[in-house]
Amino acid sequence: MRPVVRFDLSAIPSATNLVSATAWFFVHSEDQSGQPIDAYRITSDWAEDTVNWIGLNDQYHDVAVGSFTAAVKRTWTSVDLGDATRAWIDGPHANHGVMLIPSSSDNKSEFSSRASVPASRGACLHGVLTCD
Repeated sequence: MRPVVRFDLSAIPSATNLVSATAWFFVHSEDQSGQPIDAYRITSDWAEDTVNWIGLNDQYHDVAVGSFTAAVKRTWTSVDLGDATRAWIDGPHANHGVMLIPSSSDNKSEFSSRASVPASRGACLHGVLTCD
């Protein structure tokens, strides 16, 4: 499975100094392999109601923008997406979000989405910013 997620950054002014940005994911089903999950910047647009990882299979940058593990179920895990978020706010990259790709096929992690119950367990992005 290769989950994709995109965060709405439209309310952040372009003159913003982003100090940090951390993406949080709620682990629905943990991974016992201990292998990391890498976040890759998606390079093409997609729609939430029609997206699947097969359609986006080769539509991501080949260098991970972050990495994390999901070893404990029913907990939150995080990944630093500061550099990727800065590039989305300031350019040069369009905000198409990230694809989460396990580094091993043995990794069976599953994450809650905003369609999950409760909806508050969907992915979120916490940023620290200052405005000039």
